[in-house]
Amino acid sequence: MADTQNFPDILGYVSKNLRADFGPVQAVMALAPNPVKAGRAVTVVVVLQNVVDAPVEVLTTLEVPERDLDGKPKRFIAKSQRLAIGMQAAEVGMVTLPVTTMPVTVPGIYKLSISLSAKLNGRASRIRKQDGGGAVSMAVLPRQQQQQIETLKKLRYFGAVQRKGGLFGGGGQVLEAALKVEEGTIGAVVDLKADYRTLWARHDLREDPRVLLERHKTAVLEHLLPSLDRTRLLEPLTQHTLARFRDAGYGLSDVEASLIARLMVHIVEYACTGEQTHGRTYLPRSEYEVAPLLQRQTKSLAAPIRLNWLDAILRLMDDDDRIARFATKFLPERCYDPLLHDTLLYAMHAVEAAAGIELGTDDELEKAAEDWMTKLQDGGPLTFADVYLPLVVAGIALHDDIVLPEENIKTLQVEIQRLLSNRAEERTEDNAALFEITRDVTQKALFKYGL
Repeated sequence: MADTQNFPDILGYVSKNLRADFGPVQAVMALAPNPVKAGRAVTVVVVLQNVVDAPVEVLTTLEVPERDLDGKPKRFIAKSQRLAIGMQAAEVGMVTLPVTTMPVTVPGIYKLSISLSAKLNGRASRIRKQDGGGAVSMAVLPRQQQQQIETLKKLRYFGAVQRKGGLFGGGGQVLEAALKVEEGTIGAVVDLKADYRTLWARHDLREDPRVLLERHKTAVLEHLLPSLDRTRLLEPLTQHTLARFRDAGYGLSDVEASLIARLMVHIVEYACTGEQTHGRTYLPRSEYEVAPLLQRQTKSLAAPIRLNWLDAILRLMDDDDRIARFATKFLPERCYDPLLHDTLLYAMHAVEAAAGIELGTDDELEKAAEDWMTKLQDGGPLTFADVYLPLVVAGIALHDDIVLPEENIKTLQVEIQRLLSNRAEERTEDNAALFEITRDVTQKALFKYGL
């Protein structure tokens, strides 16, 4: 197997560089929880990393103690002891094999082991070095994937030991872990099954957006940022909002779509601090700004870039250098969902400020935004509550931040006053509180105009 590349070392990232080689696969083993109370279940976790650019067939076999320290048999029960996995090229995954301990198991230290065989069909080139792959950039991975990997990182890992063969063989390298069993009682009966999950696949090999921003720095500064203007973006974003929500089962009125689009324009105008946009009166928000990142080497930034829309358009620019010159076309068409994701988080905080309520912690709001986007992308159907909280309510609160040069804001405000009456038939006991919140925010937003 000739060396060609050095793909990210996910296994080394979670195991602190502990690894055991089984031909085309590297592996480590952990136990969770450890220690475990007698009578409870423990999960054997095996992290596998394919180090070649070809599929590999892996067979894992779990061995549990035949007897406890008092010599009593059947104190460790594994419903599934063997699991066969087909790993794709460069894939990293996790095997879980549950083991139940009997309540009468004598407390002490026990050894559990995994025999592992990996079969490669045909020729392959190595894409991870033997002592570890390339650096892991968590920032480019989806949040759920990041959380899975970070959870695994908290476990204590064990490597391989060499077993001596007996008269009829049985020697060789195995993964082996020490389990501490503590005195316990009968636990809840759980029916856990052996499982395999992919943690990282070849399609996850994406460059860090900080690197992309540095690469396309000139195009971003000279073409992308100057085009992020409400006069160019509000109308196409409004039209795409109408279509996107209609596809998700909720038909918007023109004013509802416009309010959501205005929030989206808010996000992209923040990118260039508003100096190149029409009539901006709101204060800068550093967490949404792009221009300051261009003033220094973006590759050296400690914090990852968290703007989904920026990540998306940088990847488009990396494929086609003309994208930056036509951002007002490609941003609404190709980056709509990432921009809407950013807008959701912004809108949640805007609703909290306007309504004087707390919607959750930052992590909870991020999870809510991800769930919202999943519902949209699955085709809905969206409901009044999905659409108004937070998007339309936030749009009402901030409607006068984004006004076009020739636009009569009074016309927009008259339409805002009619929103709830037009949705009256959708009022239920479950969303009645949201109707009242929307009414209160509307009154506050229009009060300064004498409406």
